[in-house]
Amino acid sequence: MGEITPDTAIKNSAQAEKVCQPLIEYLQCSLKKAPEAHQDMHQKILDETLKKIKLDDPSRVAQECDTYMKILKESPDIAFKNGCEIKSTVSE
Repeated sequence: MGEITPDTAIKNSAQAEKVCQPLIEYLQCSLKKAPEAHQDMHQKILDETLKKIKLDDPSRVAQECDTYMKILKESPDIAFKNGCEIKSTVSE
């Protein structure tokens, strides 16, 4: 699979997964660092995200992941206080 840029048309779940990878890694990190009382919620969010990547329209999933990552980056004091971060895999 080639490089993904903001102009890439997302046509399959593999491309959507590549766009969503930073969000998936953030969710996995958040799950590991979550207090035991919140782990079920974090696991459900991760599971739902992975399910969407496999089953939903790839372009819509990629757009949703991109939107979620932008929202998280706009609130770093809240989103990243657990020590987890989002690393971009999309070339600018």
